[in-house]
Amino acid sequence: MTLLREANERFDTWIGGFDLGRASLAAGLFPQADGAFDTCLNARRGEALALFVDEEPTFAYLPAAHYYQGLAREGLGTAGFRESYDRYLDIRGRSEEDPFVKDLRERLDR
Repeated sequence: MTLLREANERFDTWIGGFDLGRASLAAGLFPQADGAFDTCLNARRGEALALFVDEEPTFAYLPAAHYYQGLAREGLGTAGFRESYDRYLDIRGRSEEDPFVKDLRERLDR
């Protein structure tokens, strides 16, 4: 995670913040993860459309940021986690193959 932080200090990118959020989440650092995903989803949302120089659309990363932010907020015990999950499901909820959809349906049924 230190390497990701240092890399983002040198060259701050949306995908770098997304990866830092995922690493923070995996380490159980829920406040840091929530902050990273909040930046991705609010302050820098438009950058998710074209992350790489090859001009291929990359908007597919944005829904995952909602999923991971929900995990971070659930880990924090924040009531707002459900809103993040609902946003993900609004985008991807019809998918029958998306493992995050299955996970969220199980989490929300509990």
